[in-house]
Amino acid sequence: NLEFVKAEGFTSMELMLDPNRLDDAAISSIREKIQRSGIHVSSLGVNGNHIDPDPAARERQNKYTAKCIELCGQLGIPSIGGQSGMIKGRPLKEQVDEIVRVYSEKYFALCEKHKVRILWEPWAGGPNIATGPVAWELLFKAFNDSPHLGLQFDPSHLQWQFMDPIQAARDFVDKIYDIHLKD
Repeated sequence: NLEFVKAEGFTSMELMLDPNRLDDAAISSIREKIQRSGIHVSSLGVNGNHIDPDPAARERQNKYTAKCIELCGQLGIPSIGGQSGMIKGRPLKEQVDEIVRVYSEKYFALCEKHKVRILWEPWAGGPNIATGPVAWELLFKAFNDSPHLGLQFDPSHLQWQFMDPIQAARDFVDKIYDIHLKD
């Protein structure tokens, strides 16, 4: 992937890696390949439901995400990107409160230790309430503007939802740490 990205003239990319399939040697090899490539890896894609109502599924996701945060630290990747989490049918405020609790308990100490941010992409197709400005406002306020959080801004996802991506970018410019662009 790094060779393809470089050959196509890109300077930045997101990686998808499963920390459960990597040992120390593989991590070291990946780190060296990233450094040699000259490509900036802006984020590690981490999909899933951090507040899954099924306790076993939630625990698996929380452990996986924690491992991904640690992997970012080992590779020098500044962020993970993906969904906020969602409990379908529950009031938005209740979901926000649960996201705050889980992230504060499970992720933020690791984010601080490894200097990694959690970024929300506004994809409306997954377990995600952070799909646009209304939820972003609630989430950032509930987290007291935590330095561990931000946006993985993708204007196409806002357009799908009939939202103005330009206005959203203006309103949340100080929260945008990564951008996905599509042709």
